[in-house]
Amino acid sequence: MAFENPVQILPFRAALGMSSSGSNETTGAGQYRCMRSSAEGYVRYQQNSTGTIVGVLQNAPIANEAASVMTYGVSKLWVTSSAAAISVGETVGCSTDGRATEITTAVQALVGIALQPCSSGPMLISVLLSGPGSGGSTVNTYV
Repeated sequence: MAFENPVQILPFRAALGMSSSGSNETTGAGQYRCMRSSAEGYVRYQQNSTGTIVGVLQNAPIANEAASVMTYGVSKLWVTSSAAAISVGETVGCSTDGRATEITTAVQALVGIALQPCSSGPMLISVLLSGPGSGGSTVNTYV
């Protein structure tokens, strides 16, 4: 079961509704997805594997409502359904649907380090967040 240990959660505003699909545990919609900055003080789902990641959404706000984004700590994070197996200690990046995926190139944005394995998605895992990051990560295993 995925766990969390928040260190820093920053307040933003949701650029769009992020609760319409809910946060059910079979689809991985809603919270626990990678976020990017969109306009001053707003965030939206990260939809580019090489873009800058602000952190991981902790709630499921509607448009213009408060969006809590964890930037440091251990967060739950959805793994995309198309991801290959992720091992403990493996670096994870962001897929085009805002969910975690294995890092396969040096230009993918680093989200953090997997603290739990995932054989296939969608699945919630715990990830040690590396802080806001952008492309240029290194493919590596740390644990």
